[in-house]
Amino acid sequence: MGGLSASVVIPSYNNGHLLSMGLPALVQQTVPVGEFEVLVVDDGSTDDTQNRFISLSLPESFRYIRQSNQGAAAARNRGAADARGDILVFLDSDVVPDPTLLEEHLTSHRVHDHVLTVGKTRALPAEHFDLFYRVLGEDIFAFDQGDEEKPVTFQEVLSRNFSLPRESFFEVGGFDQEFPRSGFEDIEFAYRATQLGFDVVYNPRAAGDHHHTGTLSEVSRWMYNYQVSAALLMKKHPEIRGQIRHLRDKEPIQWRRDGLGLVVRKLVRRGLALPPSMWLMEGVVSAVERWYPSPPLLRFIYWQVLGSHLFCGFRDGLKRYG
Repeated sequence: MGGLSASVVIPSYNNGHLLSMGLPALVQQTVPVGEFEVLVVDDGSTDDTQNRFISLSLPESFRYIRQSNQGAAAARNRGAADARGDILVFLDSDVVPDPTLLEEHLTSHRVHDHVLTVGKTRALPAEHFDLFYRVLGEDIFAFDQGDEEKPVTFQEVLSRNFSLPRESFFEVGGFDQEFPRSGFEDIEFAYRATQLGFDVVYNPRAAGDHHHTGTLSEVSRWMYNYQVSAALLMKKHPEIRGQIRHLRDKEPIQWRRDGLGLVVRKLVRRGLALPPSMWLMEGVVSAVERWYPSPPLLRFIYWQVLGSHLFCGFRDGLKRYG
């Protein structure tokens, strides 16, 4: 494969400022620069991504590819199609890798056969951000399954930091470009892979910092859009209904199949997603943040608010996709 051990594929949309941190970190990998390549796929950005890439004076093996805006799935597929390395390592543009990230991904594929490897991502230090981030930043923006390597399920495959052999990528069929924006296309890919007999391994040493933040309002909008795609996942693979943990109380009630406890949870979730309930919860959040900012209490309330937005997104996705 052209003498390259790996190809790092980075889809990017209006994230030029973050690439200015992540790309220099790839130059500093413990794997020599001449043994891997980096492909930045600019998905129709309107910021200064291209100029920033040029200004970094990167090695020749770092390539910039521009396409019209088609979404994260299409950008990753384009990078994979142009890649020449034996192993594909997918990183999001907001991930700044540790010096050993690439080496650890390669080691995983020397040790394991026929696997997808998922790495760890750390959230940014919470003290620099607002109360919401300090309470839920680790839960939302980090991916940490502990300090030991172990098998995980397809649900744990996050496109921000994972790898597999290039030939395996095409065996699975690439990312499904029907998924809008970015959401569930990685889990859908991993599900198809496991159906073909691939295992999923978590390697905590293949790590990096996730430079992604957000307020309660911003994360609520993101989660709403994300769950619209969840409905498309269920349409494509109805056999996995009930398996996605955070969606169990948001799926339609199955009166003959759901246990009493699950039915109650689903009814409560529907009640909390009504406009008056969401308005009331927003008022409660403001009051608690101001008068009694207890992290355990805020954690509970924040998740109820986010859960309602998750439900609304999934409900509207079902209307769209059937």
